[in-house]
Amino acid sequence: MNQINNSIQYISQGNDPDEHIKHCVSYLKAGGQWVQLRMKGYTNEVIHDTTYELIKQTTQFDYQLILNDHVQIAASLEDVGCHVGKLDMTLKQAREILGPDRILGATANTISDIRSIAEYDVDYIGLGPFAFTSTKKNLSPILGMNGYHEILQIMNAENINIPIVAIGGIQKSDIRSLLMSGVYSIAASKLLTKEIDQIKDVLELMKS
Repeated sequence: MNQINNSIQYISQGNDPDEHIKHCVSYLKAGGQWVQLRMKGYTNEVIHDTTYELIKQTTQFDYQLILNDHVQIAASLEDVGCHVGKLDMTLKQAREILGPDRILGATANTISDIRSIAEYDVDYIGLGPFAFTSTKKNLSPILGMNGYHEILQIMNAENINIPIVAIGGIQKSDIRSLLMSGVYSIAASKLLTKEIDQIKDVLELMKS
């Protein structure tokens, strides 16, 4: 299993490719170290070129970059990992394309999802949603704090040791409780896009 960053993962937002890059750079300038570039509805060419441009503009930062869904594009660029959703290609196919040394993440909503994912070579699981979020269409059932506690307890009992990243509608006030529940890290989109001035505060919360 590859070592993943425990900084809060920023899932990019933007009205166009330039905004995605701008928001990612703002997060990195504030001290963030883990970016998921998530560009829904764009062509493969635009996603490839935006990822390449982001890499070019952020060479001064030490961070992990993963691409949402587009495994082939991630594999074509140096050191880029990938996050694969539940309805995308199989994890076996994704790992074969990426190779053994790239970060590969998967999406889960239930303990059954996690049991299935655990059969493959995956570096982390994005588990959620924690709460309602408007950034995701076709939202899975909301877990809440009790849902995370229950799933993490079962994982511990079954000796499933894949790092869990909490995701979905997470607010600043939720971070401490989520981390204390046993999740490895947290992913956020709107929180780190709409409140740029709070990124440093959020990162400090993660460290403490």
